[in-house]
This record gives sequence, C-alpha cells and structure tokens, in this order.
Amino acid sequence: MPELRGTRGLADRALEEAMALLSEVRFDTVRGSYRQGDLTAVSVMVDSESSPGICHIRLMCHDPGHLGIEWDGIPIVLRELQAGEVGTSKEHVWFLDSRGRTEFRLETHDDSTFEFSEVGLLGLTSVPVPASMLGDGQMAPADAPPPEWNIEGTSPDGALRAQVEALGRGRLEITVHANVTQFPTLRYAKVHVVLRPRSNLSEIWLQTTISLEGEDGAAGSCREEVEIPGLEGRAADAVLVVFAGLK
Repeated sequence: MPELRGTRGLADRALEEAMALLSEVRFDTVRGSYRQGDLTAVSVMVDSESSPGICHIRLMCHDPGHLGIEWDGIPIVLRELQAGEVGTSKEHVWFLDSRGRTEFRLETHDDSTFEFSEVGLLGLTSVPVPASMLGDGQMAPADAPPPEWNIEGTSPDGALRAQVEALGRGRLEITVHANVTQFPTLRYAKVHVVLRPRSNLSEIWLQTTISLEGEDGAAGSCREEVEIPGLEGRAADAVLVVFAGLK
C-alpha cells in the first residue's frame, strides 16, 4: 500500500515529540514514569528486586497511531544522579530497537535517581566500521607500519560529519566536523561518540564525549584519539554512532 501523503512527516514529528517527552521523565530505583503527548507516549518500568545492587530499567516508546515511527537505532542517554553529591552523575548510552524499546541493567545505589538527556535528532550520524579496522595488530610484524584506513559519514541533515582513521593496535582517531554556520546550536554542543557491534544494539564497545566548545569548537571541529581495549575475539563489523546532546 503506498504511503499516505504527510504520514512520513507526521512520523518524524512524532519521533521528535517522543524525544522531548523523554527529557521530562524522572524516576528512581522503585518507581517508574509515564508521559503522553499528542502523537506518542513513553513509559519506564524498574525492577530492583531480581539482584541486589542491580536495577533493571525497561524503556518503551509507544506509537499509538501506528504512524510507522522509525525507532531502530535511535540513541538514548540515561543520566544517573548520585544522591547527596551535587554535580555528580553518570551517563549510559543505549539504542532503541525497531519496536521503540530498550533495557538498562545497571549497578546502582538505592537512593539514585534518573533522567534522560535530551538527544536531538540533529546530526545523528552512523558510520559503518569494518572489522578489519579494529584489528589489534598482534598478527602483524613488529616493524610493520600501522594501517592507514580512513572512512567517514555525514548525517542526513548535514549537521555533523564523522571521520574514523585506524591507527593500528586497537587505536582509532575520531574527528567530528559540525556545520555551525547552518546549525549554530551545535557550536557549544557535547558530542556523544559510541562504537557498538553492528548486530547488537545492547553491547557498547566504546562510549565517550567530545566537546565542540573552545577554539576548535568555534571552527566547528574536534579530534580525539581513543583506544579500544580487549579487541581480541571481537572480529565483527561495528557502527560508530555520533550525535549531539542538547542538555
């Protein structure tokens, strides 16, 4: 059946609404939360009884109007707030599946509270990273130069461009370019960088943030070298996901 005119635009608006609803959610290790908008709804269920010190958090994004919202691969940033420690928080990144669901299993404290960082869909970039780029170099001769593989990807809206260069032996250089002229809100944004296996949304190999603030940020670019430990046995294609956090 052909897509009705305007349905895709409505689905995109619904996705934006769901992300905005998530930014309003607050909950703890005992009580979940629920928010409903005009087009979508989001619900959080928590279970801290299965294992001591482990909180199992289930997030579900709902599409009651069957608009065909494309949830798959949308990043979700959960911020854990430490009670009594002003300014102290931990961030955990997961990804929605095609049904708009994801689960967090965290070691936490009974008095912790949680919220979701507002993740703008602006600049969401996915760069396929072949397994050959992630080799740890153990099979290469000691005097062999590191491989010089270089790939890049640009977000559909043109806001962010990510470049990945393999330096060898589990090291990557990640460069992010932001189009701050067309998208000035990115000038001082915090950019999340996540590397995960392509076939598993719930496994994270690398999670870091890069700030666009400062001299390099004013020019709209930043660069960071990262090392991915324990690559042995991870002979699998990966995806580098880059996105801007708005809060």
